[in-house]
This record gives sequence, structure tokens and C-alpha cells, in this order.
Amino acid sequence: MNLTSIFLPDDVLFDVAQQNKTNVLRFAATTASRTLGVNPAALFTVLETRELLGSTGIGRGIAVPHAALPDLGPPRGFILKLARPLDFDAIDEQPVDLVFLLLFGERWRSEYLKVLATIARKAHDSAVLDAMRRATSAGDLYGCFAGPEPRGGALTIAKT
Repeated sequence: MNLTSIFLPDDVLFDVAQQNKTNVLRFAATTASRTLGVNPAALFTVLETRELLGSTGIGRGIAVPHAALPDLGPPRGFILKLARPLDFDAIDEQPVDLVFLLLFGERWRSEYLKVLATIARKAHDSAVLDAMRRATSAGDLYGCFAGPEPRGGALTIAKT
């Protein structure tokens, strides 16, 4: 799956300095709300509520917070590279430094699951992750992420 129509170059946030998971979610909600024209407080509440069901930290330093919003259409994504890794209650108990925020309308849930699977495959490709972590700018990070999807490999996806 090509993610370049879901994650746009202008929606990459580089060197995000937040102190904890709650602040990362609030920052992501505020940023995404400006782009998508949704209420930032409502978006944060939905993200926080989802996180209470179980961490969206899928392992290897990656979190994929996500939310369905009634007025949204197909999935939209935002990439955040954190200035320093933070505890995100990830399934492997490792700190998170790469966050992929996914937002979608409820009727687009099956499409969202395909996006999540593609991100999970990229997360299992050490070369992709290493390149993303070595990125020195938002454009560089986007280029590493938007490259071809890795082939093969097992998937580990946190329950939604």
C-alpha cells in the first residue's frame, strides 16, 4: 500500500519536544485539528480514550495512536519524530520516538487497518527504522518513510 496519499510531506513534525505521552497526544491532536478542521479538545479526548483501552505503542520505538471521527473520510496520517524517546507503555516496554497518528472516518475502518498493517511491516524493517532515526529533517524523515514497502516478515499489531 502506498502511504503517500495518507501521510503528506507537510504533516511530518520533526524533533517534537514533549515530556510525556499525554503531552504528545495533546500536541498531535492540536496539530492535526488545524489541518483537518476538527475540534482539538474533542480529538484529544478521543485519542486519550483509545489509549486507555491499551497502549498504541506497537514496539520497536513506534506508537500508532488512532481515532475514528464521524466527520472524517479516508485515513489521514501525521508523523512525529520525538526529540527524545518517551515511555508510551508500549507492548515491548521500550520508549517511543516515532509516532504515526492515524485519523479516519468510521466507515473507513477497513482502510485504516490496511494502513496499520503497512506501518507494522515498515516497523519490522530495521533499515527503514534506522534511516528514519538518522533523519536530520522532516523532509529526510518523510523520504525514508515513503520509500517502497518492505516485503515479507511477520506482523505484530496491537489490538484496536
